[in-house]
Amino acid sequence: MKMHLLTLTLSLTTLAACGKDEAKPETKTAATETTAPTPETKPVPEAKPVAPRDARIVALFEAGKDCSWDAQGMTQCPTAKEIKDLAFNNQGSSELAASCAGALTDASPSVRGLAATCIQGFNDNTRSPQIGAGLDAFEAAKEPGMRRLMAWSFGRGNATKAGFESRVISLVEKLSGSEDENVNASYFFGTLFPQYMVNSAPPSKEAGDFALKIVKTSEGALQKKAIEALGLLTDREAEVCPVLVELTTEEMWPDTVPSMAKVGGACLEDLDTILGFMMAKLNTGKFFAGHAMALRPLLRKASLSDEQFAALKKASKTNLDAHKKTAYGNTAKKLMDEIAAYKDPALQPAAK
Repeated sequence: MKMHLLTLTLSLTTLAACGKDEAKPETKTAATETTAPTPETKPVPEAKPVAPRDARIVALFEAGKDCSWDAQGMTQCPTAKEIKDLAFNNQGSSELAASCAGALTDASPSVRGLAATCIQGFNDNTRSPQIGAGLDAFEAAKEPGMRRLMAWSFGRGNATKAGFESRVISLVEKLSGSEDENVNASYFFGTLFPQYMVNSAPPSKEAGDFALKIVKTSEGALQKKAIEALGLLTDREAEVCPVLVELTTEEMWPDTVPSMAKVGGACLEDLDTILGFMMAKLNTGKFFAGHAMALRPLLRKASLSDEQFAALKKASKTNLDAHKKTAYGNTAKKLMDEIAAYKDPALQPAAK
């Protein structure tokens, strides 16, 4: 009987000990589960909707599957003209523009090229909303020819109105330090300063500030584009004119004078220097189309003295004599007649 009691007592003690040992891991697990931080679940960004491809461009993509572009973004592929004509004939179609823009990053180089060419055919109102897609495609492109094509295709439009101004400024600033990207930068820069015959909104303060900066720090095509843009800052004469006057040299005056004429005021205070550059070209018979394009706005805006006017007429006669027997003779005669017809704009009735 005593042996049975002893055995029962040992069994109960062993069970109790086992029960305590088994409970410990469960308690720790429960504590861990209640105190461990819950990992945050980050929302997955929604993919941008891609416009369905228009059946007409799908057919052209297939027809032009062998199209290629050279390092300057040029092609001889007839399908490129066809797709540009399609866009031009539907230049107000936002749906077709979105369809072309959606193919700008296609895996196929020919599709990307044709999609970019398609964009060229639309008007600015239709093209501008796709500038973001154009920037994406340009930044993704590796081949020089494809980058040039993308930049050229989106070189017109209104980046400010479309909400891409700051992004374009950042991209142009980044590209401005590269000689290879200078032309591409000049194309994108143009979207900050759209110019229309009527209803052109003035450039934004940010775009104007950027033009004043880039004209001092760049060169080549980008600098020329910035010089042209300064002519649109007619309400910032005090800032613009000193910059343009400094840039007006024997080499640069054909670029600076048109903008100086648009702004007027202090930009035209030193007419002797400007006319001196012009007459040097006229007197050597090397006054061509680009020079004439700079002279004409000056004749419309500047008040020439009698001495300045007489010297300019004499120089234009010398230029005509040098070209009487050349193909440029008629153009030289027309230019001389335009100079002879000059009238001081300050003495003319104000336009109603």
